[in-house]
Amino acid sequence: MHVPYRLLLVDDHPIYRQTLKSILESQPDLTVSAQAANVEEALKHLGETQFALMITDLRLSLHSGHDLIQKAGELHPPVPAVMVSAGRMTGNALKSGALAFLRKDAPAEEIIQTIYDALQGRICPRIRPAEAGTQSEQTAQAIFELVCQGLSLPEIGECLLLSMPDLKKCIRDLCRQRGVATLRDLNQSVAQSKSAR
Repeated sequence: MHVPYRLLLVDDHPIYRQTLKSILESQPDLTVSAQAANVEEALKHLGETQFALMITDLRLSLHSGHDLIQKAGELHPPVPAVMVSAGRMTGNALKSGALAFLRKDAPAEEIIQTIYDALQGRICPRIRPAEAGTQSEQTAQAIFELVCQGLSLPEIGECLLLSMPDLKKCIRDLCRQRGVATLRDLNQSVAQSKSAR
């Protein structure tokens, strides 16, 4: 039997942590090994335990999830992270290095799928500048994932380190692949598929 993935939850709201823990542990191969309410507690856990994934709120008391990912990268071997927010992500949050972004009101199925995707490294890969002008399937998929999450073009560009001309070209290619004419059509298509679930 597969050893469960060990997860670290970081959020300063215990009720949300417990709710998220219940959702994640509904899956037999996911286990929440530790919880933290702030950056200091999270760093202590990271120093004591090897985690497959860290799930952190964007807004924490005194610090932010962005700060936590940076500090964890300085003190410990990097742990993949998913960032959670009650609102829309900002450019600074997108630069944090998180693999994926979730809204706190996301349905359980979306949360679980995002966690599994992040565990496989499939969400929002950071594109190195040398790759920014290429039209790889990885870049197109990352753009599509961020469009699905409602990010604006500037936010997507910041996340993937794409210039606006390169991003617009990728968007045109993506729209053509998906059989739509514009980004607005793509957004409508995404919204319709979500409402049909």
